Amino acid sequence: SVDRPAFQKMLDDAQTEKIQFLVIDKLDRFMRNMVLCVQNLQKIVQDFHIPTYFVSDNLTLDNDINNLFQMSLFFWFTDYYLKNLSNETTKGKHIKAKKGCEN
Repeated sequence: SVDRPAFQKMLDDAQTEKIQFLVIDKLDRFMRNMVLCVQNLQKIVQDFHIPTYFVSDNLTLDNDINNLFQMSLFFWFTDYYLKNLSNETTKGKHIKAKKGCEN
C-alpha cells in the first residue's frame, strides 16, 4: 500500500532530489499491487529520474527506452508469478482441508 509512511517519505525524498539511486531487494518487496507498483516506479524512474536497482532480480531501471520495455515485461512476469503462487497456495490449502475431512 502507498499509505506506508516510510514509502511516502521515500517518494517525497525522490521528488525533492534527496535520493540519487534507489536499491530494492525484490520487486514484490517494493509493492505487491502491480498497477500501483508500475505507477510509482514510473513516477520514480521517469518523472523524478531516479535509477532503480532490484538486487535479487539483477535489474536496473532508468529512462533508457530499452529498460522501459524490459520493465514492462518484468512487471508482467512478476504479476503472473505472484498470482500463480497465490492460486497454488490456495489450491494446496483446499487439498489439505479435504484430506483432513476424509480422515
